[in-house]
Amino acid sequence: MGAIFSAFAAWLGPFVMSALAWLVSSIGPSVLASLTVGVGVYTGFSVIQSDLSSVVLGYSSLPADMLAMAQLLGATFVLKLFVSAFSVRVSILAARTFFFNAK
Repeated sequence: MGAIFSAFAAWLGPFVMSALAWLVSSIGPSVLASLTVGVGVYTGFSVIQSDLSSVVLGYSSLPADMLAMAQLLGATFVLKLFVSAFSVRVSILAARTFFFNAK
């Protein structure tokens, strides 16, 4: 019984290693590029979110009349809309830079 397992392992080992080497060489660089772009964009968005949260926290310290006027004009909606549009723009630019212009 041990001889059968030994023969099977001797046959399966090189096959698995060559398949793994092919897989890493074919999709490895694109996976690494995707992870790099993802980490960079996530880090940038974290900084933007922390800055925006400090603005929103400072927004509530306005005087009552100015706060009522800003809420009436929809200032928080405009801030959220601007940050969302900016984040989509940055994501599209990062994707174009790293994936479509790569040679």
